[in-house]
Amino acid sequence: MKCGTTKGNLIAYNHLHHLGQGLLNDMGRVYLLGEQPGTVVRGDLIHDVECANYGGWGIYLDEGSSHVVVEGNICHDMSGQ
Repeated sequence: MKCGTTKGNLIAYNHLHHLGQGLLNDMGRVYLLGEQPGTVVRGDLIHDVECANYGGWGIYLDEGSSHVVVEGNICHDMSGQ
């Protein structure tokens, strides 16, 4: 059985910040998983993502992520490893 596909999402021009605060792991401020045809992540400002031990990213394309356009984003002050 194949799971449903998310498609055509637009994540754009957001100011996203302060996630995890050193308490969480394996995370991203924008987190995508699996096939996502037509999905675009564009022009976002992402900062201050802090993990406890691993995985603090601004934009996290997790396993099997495909058909996603990621462009023109600014990410800084990440603790991702």
